[in-house]
Amino acid sequence: MKTINTVPPKERKEWRDLLTGKINVPLKNFFFQMKVTQAKNQVTTGKISIDKAIDDLHALCIKFFKTKNMNVDLSNIFLSSDSNDTLENETTNQDAANQPESTKNNAEENTKKLEQKKQETIELLKIKEEKQKLENERQKLKEERRKLEAERIRLEAEKTIQAKLLQEKLKLKKQREMLEAETKDENIRNVTESNFTDSSELENTNEDIENAYRVNDQFLIDFDLGDVTTPKRSFFSRIFGIFKK
Repeated sequence: MKTINTVPPKERKEWRDLLTGKINVPLKNFFFQMKVTQAKNQVTTGKISIDKAIDDLHALCIKFFKTKNMNVDLSNIFLSSDSNDTLENETTNQDAANQPESTKNNAEENTKKLEQKKQETIELLKIKEEKQKLENERQKLKEERRKLEAERIRLEAEKTIQAKLLQEKLKLKKQREMLEAETKDENIRNVTESNFTDSSELENTNEDIENAYRVNDQFLIDFDLGDVTTPKRSFFSRIFGIFKK
């Protein structure tokens, strides 16, 4: 069966026959099938003219000619009819069969090359994608290492600061202890000096009392009282030389 490689012109009567039902062939292309059904209904109900429907179908076939089964549907419509019209620029399976064997081989070889190139392209895209993933992972690891290094530096700085603060605290504690010790020693010296002064004054007082005793006794000796008995003197009398005859 012959096939076509272009959309037949709108002047072909097969377009009109397709819409009026004179040509009724099964259509495999979904878009073409839906459009033909829609156009038939619109023509039947008088919503559009048959010429307008043909224009819409022709435009659709041109737009989707390379889609699956479109050329098959058009071949069934235009090549299976009893019309003797011919199509320009059509290609037939018979012509392909009559091509030289070398041409067939070249076509197969070209097809294989295209398929191979396609596979190579796919592989290259996969490799490129894998490289991109690896690069993203490297960047991620690099960022993680940078964060870890920053955290390490921060911890080291904190340790240094804490060590300095501890040294300062120990230094202040030592100075405070020394100051307290000096204050304690000063208080002890002050108390000792005060006690020493009080003791000296007491000794001087006792010495004065003893001297007073001696002076008073000597006075009694020098003052001859005869047989008069010396009255017993009290402590204060002895101190101030007061007595009774």
